[in-house]
Amino acid sequence: MDGAIIAIAAAVVLLALVGAAATALIVRSNQLSLARELCLEGRRQLFVVLGERRALLGPLRAAAAERARRAAGPERAALRAALADLDAAAGQLPAPRSDDAAVLAAEEELGRALRRVDAALASAPAPAPETADECLSTQLHIIEGRIIAGVRYYSLNAARYTRRRAAPLSLPLRGRHAPVARLRYAHPDAPEPADGSEPADGSGLAAEAEGADRYRPGRLSEG
Repeated sequence: MDGAIIAIAAAVVLLALVGAAATALIVRSNQLSLARELCLEGRRQLFVVLGERRALLGPLRAAAAERARRAAGPERAALRAALADLDAAAGQLPAPRSDDAAVLAAEEELGRALRRVDAALASAPAPAPETADECLSTQLHIIEGRIIAGVRYYSLNAARYTRRRAAPLSLPLRGRHAPVARLRYAHPDAPEPADGSEPADGSGLAAEAEGADRYRPGRLSEG
């Protein structure tokens, strides 16, 4: 009789342990799924913002070309040099569906070229107020801030997902939850490339875009 009671108690304890382990694995799987979805949605929205910046390429180039036509001396030379850089960077943009690292490297070059064109426009005075040019410059600064914030947001989520996936509890789940890649994007307004580091003070986001450090992607169902 005593042996039967002990066996029943052992079975109850074993079932409780199995249930607790199963519950912990289900909770961890849900955590990993949500974290991965945040990474994927952050990446998707980042590439949407990169596309918005590419849409400024034509208007900014046209504005700089027109200003160069009317400028003289060093201003004209600076505008023409900036336009040459922009054309070179635009020519190096990879095809759709390229590797993310190659796309972001090309986008870094494009960003530098666009900022140089913007600076050349600001240094070449126009004979009359150029409201359209100023609007393009403002749009560029806002989008640049959103790009930096988007890369930082994605990378922080990717780092957290990677740490959680590497924990011992996640070992049985690693085959189901694939790793995510880090994204690198360098910008002069970020102290270091946004590569997934997690500074304690939250620094490193762009100052141009108001609220960039509070950037969050939209709902997962959007788009």
